[in-house]
Amino acid sequence: MKKTSLLAIFVCFFCGELSARSWKVSELAIKIDKSWIPGDFHDGAATVDVFDAEKSEYRRGYINMGGEWIVEPKFMPFKRTGTLDINGDFHDGMALVLLNTDKQKDAWSYIDLSGKMLSDTFGGALPFQNGYAVVINNEKHGHINKKGEYFDNKTIIRHNPKSNGYKIFRTKKYRSRCGYINPVIHDTIPPRYLNCGKFHNGLAKVNDDKGWHFINSAGRKIVMERKGFNIDHFENGFAVITDLKSKKMGLVDKWGRTVLPIEFEYVGDVSDNMIVLTKKNGIYKYMEITGGR
Repeated sequence: MKKTSLLAIFVCFFCGELSARSWKVSELAIKIDKSWIPGDFHDGAATVDVFDAEKSEYRRGYINMGGEWIVEPKFMPFKRTGTLDINGDFHDGMALVLLNTDKQKDAWSYIDLSGKMLSDTFGGALPFQNGYAVVINNEKHGHINKKGEYFDNKTIIRHNPKSNGYKIFRTKKYRSRCGYINPVIHDTIPPRYLNCGKFHNGLAKVNDDKGWHFINSAGRKIVMERKGFNIDHFENGFAVITDLKSKKMGLVDKWGRTVLPIEFEYVGDVSDNMIVLTKKNGIYKYMEITGGR
């Protein structure tokens, strides 16, 4: 009798632990119009591209987490991909905006979370990082702060805060395997991988003889990638998972547990407020993730 009671208590406690760690996903009460193309939340704000029927083009504005306009749609939408993905999101409380574009000259500027715009415009610009941004005017590069004041390039140190300081290196030894080195903290992850991805938010995607998986800065395997699926980079502890055959998307956490089932046409990055943008059957929704930690 005593053993049975103890076993029951243990089982109930274990089930309680599993329940407490499960994720809960609920829809945010943000009304998304059919004419909108919404973006992910960053710094508590999201881009929204709205179709202007009169001009037959889209204009970009920004909403807060209550669905209210921070800035009415008046900017030109844009998205540039490559070494840097640039799409007008807020970073360091500032967003890069495109005022107009033509074949001769683009005009860029920045707005803060209140919608206030810098007085200067630039021929080219990058997002803010660590309080500074790179801008180009008349073929000259420079750095500005959030007030629009210029600084000497030599006084600015730029780095990717999400990279953890780790850089990829490859050696001819170990059959040309790759690893990681962090010159700041004098740490090395041995070259034992066939392919190495960049560290992002404490995790890196690597490929060894057993397949693709994610490792942490100690070199420990965190998440194994499932056959027939692709797992993207982790953002705030979550990653988008895509079925390579159906192209449907879902969401997993850093333990590989399913947060959103693989049934969506689009799943965005999870914001620091635990908000994620989804699209299913052509309908966009913002979802809030709670619990699980």
